[in-house]
Amino acid sequence: MYSIPFIIVWACQPSPSFREQRMFDMSKIVVSNPCTRSRDSFTIQDELTSNLERLEDIARLDSDWNGYGAKPFTRTLIAEVRNIIQYLSEQPEIFPTGRESIQLEYHLPDESYLEFEVFEDKVVAMQVTGTDYDNAQFWEFASNDVAQICNITDRFLNAQ
Repeated sequence: MYSIPFIIVWACQPSPSFREQRMFDMSKIVVSNPCTRSRDSFTIQDELTSNLERLEDIARLDSDWNGYGAKPFTRTLIAEVRNIIQYLSEQPEIFPTGRESIQLEYHLPDESYLEFEVFEDKVVAMQVTGTDYDNAQFWEFASNDVAQICNITDRFLNAQ
């Protein structure tokens, strides 16, 4: 589906279809994502789980959730964001917006900032180095272009 390989090996009871496969040594089970930097894979999974729960909370917001007439979020948008965050090397902060979008944010210690505003049909990204907002970079691409989102995110995070 996407050009980003993502491999997860789970420890579970073998089902009949897996009877012929070799059992895994629990001490050698690996969760890996080629996009990840040198962080503990289980920490990444915990952060992903937390963000998936946050996303479900956002999905449950009713009409006028912000007091200014904001509409509830569609299942399509929630699915788009879920699809994006599962491939990220580091989990962002996630916020609902009143513009029928969900924002993914990263902040670095030098105050550099990266955000992705995810709509049903597109993503608008902005990157600021330090506090130099006058020279911010902007991108716009399809919301299903997960490879582009991972690429921008990894370049931003690896620049620190």
